[in-house]
Amino acid sequence: MHWRDRYTYESGREAESLRRLNEEQLVDRIRRKNLDSYFAIWRAIGQKGTVQGSALVLWDFLQSKPGKRNMLHRYHCAAALFKILDMDDPASESEMRRGVQWDSHGEEARQKKLQELRQIIETKLSQANQKAINYSPIFLSMVLKPVRLQSTVRSRIMAQS
Repeated sequence: MHWRDRYTYESGREAESLRRLNEEQLVDRIRRKNLDSYFAIWRAIGQKGTVQGSALVLWDFLQSKPGKRNMLHRYHCAAALFKILDMDDPASESEMRRGVQWDSHGEEARQKKLQELRQIIETKLSQANQKAINYSPIFLSMVLKPVRLQSTVRSRIMAQS
């Protein structure tokens, strides 16, 4: 088998096995640095990841992987993270994304961009958590039960009068 055919076959198999994993399992593999040779884990987490479940883990990976040896993983990790954050503009690679994935302006400049990105993540996490609270069944039951209780008490008082 020609090397290209072999690469395509093996990367397809790896991608298929990663597609079967849920977000938590993918995040666990990334935390443990159990990455594949075909960068398929980044596409999988980019498709299944959420701000709450994945963003900080991907940011940690970007932040802790300096040097040329990790450049391709940083590139694919940044692509997944920016997709999760809904900041992926296919028409142009943003200055922010270039700044966090490449170290062409030095590691200090990359770390500064990463801190800016961290602030964006924190804001998006706060927004996502607020939405989750506002629409969660527990929150709604806490808000709605007192209203129902008040109306029930009011109707009993009216009935007694």
